[in-house]
Amino acid sequence: MDGVDLRAEQFLHGEQMQKMGLWIAFLSVLVSGCTMPPTFLSRGNACLEIQEVHLQCQEKNHEYQEVIATLKREVAKLEDTTAQLEEDRCFLYRKVEDLNRTIERQQSVVSLQKAVISLFDDSNHSMQTNIEEQLAAQTDHINSSCNADRWVFTNDSLFVPQTTVLSAAGEEQLKRVVHELGQKDDIFVRVEGHADDRRLRETADYADNWELSALRAAAVVSFLQHAGSLPAERLSATGYGYYQPVVSNESPAGRQQNSRIEIVTVKAE
Repeated sequence: MDGVDLRAEQFLHGEQMQKMGLWIAFLSVLVSGCTMPPTFLSRGNACLEIQEVHLQCQEKNHEYQEVIATLKREVAKLEDTTAQLEEDRCFLYRKVEDLNRTIERQQSVVSLQKAVISLFDDSNHSMQTNIEEQLAAQTDHINSSCNADRWVFTNDSLFVPQTTVLSAAGEEQLKRVVHELGQKDDIFVRVEGHADDRRLRETADYADNWELSALRAAAVVSFLQHAGSLPAERLSATGYGYYQPVVSNESPAGRQQNSRIEIVTVKAE
């Protein structure tokens, strides 16, 4: 663009010099009183046309300069925008790398946690198996624990869980007790209800373990009376809550032993 402008200026400068020469000749003729020939007038008209074209070229050149200046400003803005975008790209690239490293660390932690959970699951499974075996052995011992004066049953073996309703299996066990008691007419029967120290659910229908143990004892007395036709005046029910444990409540097996029904017989005097 600069080379073109230079050539245009040189051309216009030559035309101006030629024009000035023509005007000087024209003035000389006027001074001398001579008449201008047609050729001279033609060349003068040509100079005027050239001058008009030159003015038009100057106007166009001025417009082109403004366009070029505008384009330069736009290019500068685009360069600034490009630089900012490049800076943002570098920042985002670093951010993505940081996030990838964080994800890798978190995946490592998750893998480690899964491994630890797996170990705990295996350990808990083994412990649960041992506890179940111990509970089964202790339950068999408790459920069969009876003598001439006392029968002991776990609440789990007699009642529907978390209720005072006798299960079908519990009624079958109590029927054997009824058979034994029905053969004795000189005894009083006291049913004792016991609980473990676990808190009842908020939705339970009982105020506390004490009330639950008393209601379970009363349910057994009612069954003995109706199923065995035992005289009501020879039956009594008592609830002790969790205040008379036979073992520690620190283990599931211990809590199961403590949550129990005891049927005690006393000879009449």
